[in-house]
Amino acid sequence: MYVAEFATEFKSEGFNLILPNNKVFVVLFAFFSYYFIAKVGLLFAIPPGFASTIWPAAGIGLATYLIMGRWALFGIFIASIFANYQVSNSLGNPFFLEMLILPTLLAFGTALQLIVSKRLLIRFFEIPIKAVSLKV
Repeated sequence: MYVAEFATEFKSEGFNLILPNNKVFVVLFAFFSYYFIAKVGLLFAIPPGFASTIWPAAGIGLATYLIMGRWALFGIFIASIFANYQVSNSLGNPFFLEMLILPTLLAFGTALQLIVSKRLLIRFFEIPIKAVSLKV
């Protein structure tokens, strides 16, 4: 069962949220949400690289992917390429196609991380996940 099957309408106590099922909206929403949060995460990066002490974009990406489905992966993938390219080209060098290799590999890692995380959540938790209480 896919998590996105119930994602078009969320019902909580007195709160209903209906999300559009438009693929373009999903891709753009995933792109902008991941990109802006990745830029915030890069503020915590250890110079001069890609390593960050915290990475809130991973959680935002996972939530977007779980809620909006597989089309969100494309937006997150492109956003990851953009954010990581800006880190690799922080010196303002002219564009070369070879400069996209590392950001693209990191974006594949991001997409793989989200796919594996979703599979683990589906395997070990009851879907839909209900956050009724925080009792363990």
